[in-house]
Amino acid sequence: MTSTGHPGLKDRPQASIYVRASSKATLSGIRGSYYVFFKSGTGWDAANRRFTEDCAYERYDERFDGSFNWSISLARTPLGNAPTSEVDAF
Repeated sequence: MTSTGHPGLKDRPQASIYVRASSKATLSGIRGSYYVFFKSGTGWDAANRRFTEDCAYERYDERFDGSFNWSISLARTPLGNAPTSEVDAF
């Protein structure tokens, strides 16, 4: 996730959380408007905080508003309504 209050912050995550496949996690305390980034892959390297195979880096195109409690699913569905864009590795 990244806030939009400072130049350049929309390009790189400012807070992160690892969520194992088929699991749930909560990241709280985010305020203001922000973008949600996510990366996926296989072969998680915990020491270097990165995937080693089949890596993909994306960002939701729309900003999220910190005044709501959002629930995000990363599962792609034919009826999904949250467009994403590929981003540089982070």
